[in-house]
Amino acid sequence: MMYVTLEKRLRKLRVLWLAISSINKERECSNVRMTLNMTHLTCLLIALSITCVSKLGQAQTAFSEEVYQANERALSWIRVNTTSGNYGEGITPLAGLALLSQRVDAYPESPMKGYRRSSVLVQNLLQEMATHVINSEEALRTGQGARAFETGYAVAFLTLFLESGGPNFVGSLTTVSQAIDNGINALKVAQGPPSGAPANICNTGGWNAQLPLSDGDVFATTHALGGLDAGRDRNPQASETFDRADLFLNQLVALDGGGLFRGCSQEISNSTAPSTSALLFSLGLTQVSLADPRVQNILNWLLTHYTYDTVPIGDSNLYFEYIWHLTRGLKYYQNEQANTPLSGSSILGLRDPVTDGYPDEQAGWSYDIRYFLLQQQELGGGWRCNDQQGCVSVKHAVAYASLILSGATGTCEAGEGDGDQICDGRDNCPTIANPDQVDEDEDGVGDLCDNCPQDSNPSQSDLDRDGVGDACDQL
Repeated sequence: MMYVTLEKRLRKLRVLWLAISSINKERECSNVRMTLNMTHLTCLLIALSITCVSKLGQAQTAFSEEVYQANERALSWIRVNTTSGNYGEGITPLAGLALLSQRVDAYPESPMKGYRRSSVLVQNLLQEMATHVINSEEALRTGQGARAFETGYAVAFLTLFLESGGPNFVGSLTTVSQAIDNGINALKVAQGPPSGAPANICNTGGWNAQLPLSDGDVFATTHALGGLDAGRDRNPQASETFDRADLFLNQLVALDGGGLFRGCSQEISNSTAPSTSALLFSLGLTQVSLADPRVQNILNWLLTHYTYDTVPIGDSNLYFEYIWHLTRGLKYYQNEQANTPLSGSSILGLRDPVTDGYPDEQAGWSYDIRYFLLQQQELGGGWRCNDQQGCVSVKHAVAYASLILSGATGTCEAGEGDGDQICDGRDNCPTIANPDQVDEDEDGVGDLCDNCPQDSNPSQSDLDRDGVGDACDQL
């Protein structure tokens, strides 16, 4: 869907028809080079079904549509398995993030639904989830007693809930905004080293599941940092932990370049794929550059050991965590830079999209993982945990898989350039400060950036380049 009426689509068709009459130059249509002329009315008619696009954006493909529908089934499974806002103690915020992160349609570049663009039914469920998370998590009410996994995901969920239009008052024991601040404070208190620890302790700034111990672990640290990274959109104090965390992450780099579970275990432990992937994402959260030797060594390790359908080295019960951390880490570092031999894009795919029946797709790790999730999904929308693709629980697996299918990363990897304290990746107008994120037509483009703010036009198509979107142009 392009969120325009048939009349407006026909009006756009007429614009394209007039353009054909006056120009004759090459364009791309459904990945096929062709010369526009009067004989290509068929291509224009296809545009009404949104399969013929210009270079303004990526096209919806058969694969992207299947991914979108698979995620819809996964989210339906989550809704069915949530009772009174409780998806499962400790993982409710993970499910909430999945619901908020679904795209508005199957276009790869379409915005997340968030709270504002969700149905009333889902909005009500999200409010119930927010209430349950706040009331059941001590750290969100008191600022003490953080649990790295649960509190980290809770801060991330509540931040996105509030940022995307959710109400601050949901009937919980405290407001959503206060719960976020409390969670951030609790995570700061729970960061290592523990009180009175010697200077040479391994846990120089990591987290454990609850109280800080002499040696932190990579997974607790990744989850805590994820919550703090999301929370610093609105609370700059969340960033105060990142320098110490970076010192701890140094301890997690193994002698072979991969990642370790514990910081004191270089001499006695080997790298595992889940730990290495979580470490890569943690380095991204602390804004370590692609050129950093730690990042380059990890990418080299993953290049050697990458698989998409099983955990290559490590606990097979962590399969879904592995591909979740891997997806986020590689996406953060996917853009190539000068003088850096490796990037996330260097991890080439093992599958051939053409052989799989998806010739429009680009081979790579992202395609591999999403294709495999499509093949493994059960009719009811869930995933079965087995010896090769194990999981802590099916509920964990479904939430992680949904987030991967939606392309969510839960990080500010695109930066924050316009000064409105909203990550560019979530900002509906990343070039102009608009902290209120007003979007009258709800097309995912903020009014201050929208070339047609009262008519939904997420592609921002403007064929005649007059600054007025085609959906608004009067012919």
